[in-house]
Order: sequence, then C-alpha cells, then structure tokens
Amino acid sequence: MTTKNPVIELKGIRKIYRQDGGAGTWALRGIDLTLASGDFLAIMGASGSGKSTLMHIIGLLDSSFEGKYHLNDQDVRKLKGGKLSEIRGKEIGFVFQQFNLLPRTTVMQNVLMPTTYHPGHDDETRALKMIKKVGLIEKISSRTNQLSGGQVQRVAIARAIMMNPSILLADEPTGNLDSSTAKEIMGLLAEINRQGTTIVLITHEEDIAAYAKKIIRLRDGRVEGGKK
Repeated sequence: MTTKNPVIELKGIRKIYRQDGGAGTWALRGIDLTLASGDFLAIMGASGSGKSTLMHIIGLLDSSFEGKYHLNDQDVRKLKGGKLSEIRGKEIGFVFQQFNLLPRTTVMQNVLMPTTYHPGHDDETRALKMIKKVGLIEKISSRTNQLSGGQVQRVAIARAIMMNPSILLADEPTGNLDSSTAKEIMGLLAEINRQGTTIVLITHEEDIAAYAKKIIRLRDGRVEGGKK
C-alpha cells in the first residue's frame, strides 16, 4: 500500500525577531508538524505563544525562518519571489478575524478577487458555485456593508476557497462573531474539511477548537500539547 506524501511538513522551524542592537526574541523554538490531506488542525496558545507566527510561515507570508518546510512536496525555502506568490495564491486560502473584504463592493466582486492574479474562462461560474456553497446565493449582488457579521465571514470563506486551495488557513475566524453565528461558521468549515480541504485553525476558544481533528498547544514557541 502506498502512503501519500504530507500536504504540510515542518521540521525544526525556528523564528527569531531581532531588534537593532538587541539579542532578539524567539517566537518559535523548533516546531515539527506533519499534516496529511484532509486533516483539520487547531493551534491554540496564549498571546505571544507563537501561533500567529507559525500561521504566517505555513501561509508563506513569512520566509525568514530556520528549518525545513515542504508544502505539497515542494521545498518552500527554494521558492522565490513570483513563484512563492503563485504557490500561495493557488494552494492556500485565508480566512481572517477582521474579514478583510473590499469595502462597498458586492459579494460577487469580493469572491472574484483571487482571480485578479489567476484569471480563468469560467471564473464567474466558479464564484457562483462558491457563493452557493456558503449559502449566500440570494445576497450575490449585495454590498458587504449591507451584510451581517456572519454573512460577511461566509463571503470571506467563499473567497478563500475560490481557487480550490489544498489548504485553508483560518486565523480566529469566529473572534468577532456571537456564539450562535460562530457555530454556523464552524459548521461550514467542518463541511469544507469533509469535502477534502486541509484546514489549519488558530483559536483561543476550546469549543471552537473542538471542531478540529487534531489540536496542538503552543507555549513560548514550543508545542506543549498533543492530539485530540
């Protein structure tokens, strides 16, 4: 029986923030992490534990780290400039606490945003499918400032999966939502995961982390806890 190569493989990831004339502050102190296709990982930890730094490295937003990182069999440390941006745009979707949508634009315009750099002949058809998947087909022409917080986050999720990424990174995606809406959003993410997308979630809430298949806890830049 053949074993699939991991989607994400981190070995000995270390990150230090240096200040002029200072010794620097360690954010990550040797992180090892392997995720297979279809995994759903929650990363937990107090403020300053290193979880956001780890998310930025996984999301190819920070390349100044020590250690090895393979993403879908590619050595991230060997990717430069445009190639790094290309891989990030195609392989990784992002969902943030602050939504980060284009203001005063329609749902369709926001979901189409990733295609600006990777246009295709069926972009609008795919965008329509993503909007339908997150349950907002009746809001397709609505502007984002006309939507509720939960609806705005659904738009952000539709945008994140527009390019059919292999990995979805969600940084405190329910942080600005009430408990009922948070439950709806996590149910949607769980469904996307069941359809095969690997998800990495940052949260400080135990009930939100409970949706994940695996949980790691960071403390002072090191993995403290194990699996769910």
